[in-house]
Amino acid sequence: MQAGQLRHRVEVQASSEANSRGNTTKTWTTEVTIWAGIEPLSGRELIEAQEVVADATHRVKIRYLADVTPKKRFLFGTRELYIESVQNIDERNRELVLTCVERS
Repeated sequence: MQAGQLRHRVEVQASSEANSRGNTTKTWTTEVTIWAGIEPLSGRELIEAQEVVADATHRVKIRYLADVTPKKRFLFGTRELYIESVQNIDERNRELVLTCVERS
């Protein structure tokens, strides 16, 4: 992966749930800010990639991070990209390709 492909700053966020007097509240906290490559997906690309994620809207490429899972999300400016799937390219622990869904 070339550094020039990673031109967007994103925050990797994890959720936590707090319970105060019977009310559960979900909050997101930033763990790390990283460089990423973000590209929108079309329905045709999803079929070619054999993904079964009907709502997938973006493909995100990042350098390898061990703890990036579908339980986390990316914050890209004010946009929230929720991770649907994680691929460790060639199982080499060098780069990850993630399929994400944008929600607001």
